[in-house]
Amino acid sequence: MTYESTEKPFVLHFPYGTDQAKIESALHRKAIELAGDYPKMSITVYGLASAVRTMDNTAVPLTDDKLKNMAFVVAEYNPAVDTAVKIRFLNRDFEQLKPQAEAGANLVRTALTAYISQNGHPPESLELLTGNYPDNYISEIPLEPATGSALVRTGFDGSGGWVYNNKGEDVSRMFYPNFIYETLHEGEPRGESDAVVPFSPYRIVMDPAAHRLQLEAGQVVLADASIGAGREGHRTPEGEYTIGTRVRSPQGKRPGVYGDAALGMGDLAIHGTSDPDSIGKDASLGCIRVGDADMAKLFQLTPRGTQVLVSRGALRDTGRATDSSSLPAFPERQRAGETAGMTVFHWLG
Repeated sequence: MTYESTEKPFVLHFPYGTDQAKIESALHRKAIELAGDYPKMSITVYGLASAVRTMDNTAVPLTDDKLKNMAFVVAEYNPAVDTAVKIRFLNRDFEQLKPQAEAGANLVRTALTAYISQNGHPPESLELLTGNYPDNYISEIPLEPATGSALVRTGFDGSGGWVYNNKGEDVSRMFYPNFIYETLHEGEPRGESDAVVPFSPYRIVMDPAAHRLQLEAGQVVLADASIGAGREGHRTPEGEYTIGTRVRSPQGKRPGVYGDAALGMGDLAIHGTSDPDSIGKDASLGCIRVGDADMAKLFQLTPRGTQVLVSRGALRDTGRATDSSSLPAFPERQRAGETAGMTVFHWLG
């Protein structure tokens, strides 16, 4: 015998930290109750963690499919097929995603710091950080990992994405996840301050002698790449720098001399190359060469304002590996507007 039924989806909000047994009990009761209201339908209830203070057991029809991706628990009940209410918890351990949330938040915060330094005030909107060259402080707003959303709200409600409040007392309070990652305890009050994650500005450390660079955020290595450095008579100058230019397909005196992308620091640049055999060698006129594949990744991850240290022996802990679980994720789309048109750059080369 074949049964046909139409799914009827609902959303039920739970306060952060609600005990798992209470969640299961509430979902069980609600699924059976809704099945009585909607006979011959398959009931699905998506449970969302929320900033609501009390659990009032009010289920509302699901009108936005994006909310499905934000659910941490799902209850399914089709009495025509099975008398049991099936409850599944999804991505329960949000703490595992916290390092990725921190990396995404700190990418944007590093760019915010650069914008404030240049303009004397924070931007009215984060769209001013993702403009066309030369206003591409970052390429994209990263995805907040718990919900996979890059949506930015002006206030905290715990529903996912990010919060941007340009009136915050510092960049940590200006930009942070619209989600709480710590394990919460029943009855423990939670709010906006619990969503703020620590600020660790982005930094690139490179050792010309070791032909290697690392992109760091705090103690986390986000990218690690082999480099080509300056040859005899044109040694890459050691010192501290700041990424001030981000450009794709930069034009030089010769076609392709700077590869597919570049991060400029005055006369010096970290850039791709049309000569991949020069990576791992002293072959440049002073700039730092990176293979185009590594450069594409580095470019996406490096905001304007990133501090750069060039020094022999700078990579003190050479055993540190890239923490891929902490890498920010970005919307899957082609970013236009980051080229500089016919502008010719004159970095050391």
